[in-house]
Order: sequence, then structure tokens, then C-alpha cells
Amino acid sequence: MSGQRVTISIDVPKPWLLKTNGGQGNVYANAQRARHLRHAGYVAGRDWLARHRAWRRDLRVDVAYEVHYPRRPSRADPDNLAPTVKHLVDGLTDAGLWADDDYTHLRRRTYTMGEPTRHPGVWRIDIHITPITKEKP
Repeated sequence: MSGQRVTISIDVPKPWLLKTNGGQGNVYANAQRARHLRHAGYVAGRDWLARHRAWRRDLRVDVAYEVHYPRRPSRADPDNLAPTVKHLVDGLTDAGLWADDDYTHLRRRTYTMGEPTRHPGVWRIDIHITPITKEKP
């Protein structure tokens, strides 16, 4: 299991979203959102690990974040959800998916657009994790 690409999907309701382009409300509300997101990441990570016991948390990985909006926007920038994704990844770290979410464990991170969820008010973040089997020179 440790050499294959895996995907963990997490649904994020609109009230939990954190964005880089402003309009986020007050600090207390943002802290609440961060706690919800981190917990959602933790639960998703523990659930995934319970079903895939052969996972090695010492692997170095590349991670691709596929962002699914509720519907296809005319213009979208998946990178704007980086604060949302950061707290989800912190939860995956808490769950024990990897030892830490620093560059020595998560080598490369990319953001892409996915198909719409078609559920009003629900974004989905697919976290595609690819173990690095051999470093390039």
C-alpha cells in the first residue's frame, strides 16, 4: 500500500471556508473555522488509516489538492482555498498520516480544479497523496 497513490476526500461546508482573498469575518470566527477544518482532517485521516494499516508515515510524498466547487464558477482560483486546505492537512498530521507537514515529508504541493460537487454550499477537497519511491538527482 505504501507505494501507491491514495486519495482522501473531505467535504467542506461553506461556513467553514477560509480564503486568501479576504472577507473572512472576525478572528474568533476564523479560529472556529480552523478548529472545524482541523477536526475534519483528523477524522478523515484516522478513518483512512484504520482501513489501510500498511501505510508508512515516514514516507516522503507529493500532494495534489483537487478543489471541487459546488457549481462550475465562471472564474475560479483553487489556490485561494489554501488556508482551508492548510487546516485539513494539519488534521491529517494530527491523525498520524505523516510525521510532520513540513517540506521534508510533503515535498511538492499543487492545486487543481475538479468537477463541481453539485451540492449547494458544499466544497470538496480531494487530497491525492503520491509516495516518492525514488528521488531525482
